[in-house]
Amino acid sequence: MQLINQVKPLLNQLGLHGIGLGLSNTNLHDNPGFYELLVDLLTKEVEYKKSRSLSYRLKIAKFPQVKLLSDTQAAKLVATID
Repeated sequence: MQLINQVKPLLNQLGLHGIGLGLSNTNLHDNPGFYELLVDLLTKEVEYKKSRSLSYRLKIAKFPQVKLLSDTQAAKLVATID
């Protein structure tokens, strides 16, 4: 029963409320392997959506170029002091 408590928040986070209701009405409570697989898949989906969201936000920000800290003048100044 503890695994279903891990599944429900993930389903809510993904907006899959119907699946949450459906799981409550099934006989799968006796199969912990199913819930372990479901927790793993839902966690991967949450991470995937976070990654896609970040990628999309960076794309619409239209930054002119990728700039690394090592490319800045401050980094070059510190490198010459050492």
